[in-house]
Amino acid sequence: MQVLHAAMSGGDYSRALARVAVAQLAELAGFEAAHESAVDILGDLLQRYLENVCASAHEYAGLAGRTHT
Repeated sequence: MQVLHAAMSGGDYSRALARVAVAQLAELAGFEAAHESAVDILGDLLQRYLENVCASAHEYAGLAGRTHT
């Protein structure tokens, strides 16, 4: 597993975490190996998905009047 350093930027850190999550999910699904490029692509897709989910949740909370200032 890759060591995550405190000197990483926020984007680099989240990208590294997404790659680790993808690799762990692939292993749990029974894969014994994965190309680095596939892990990178799936990690990017995971990040985009989570960003969209969070943005939608934020928007729906605002529409429901459930914002915290």
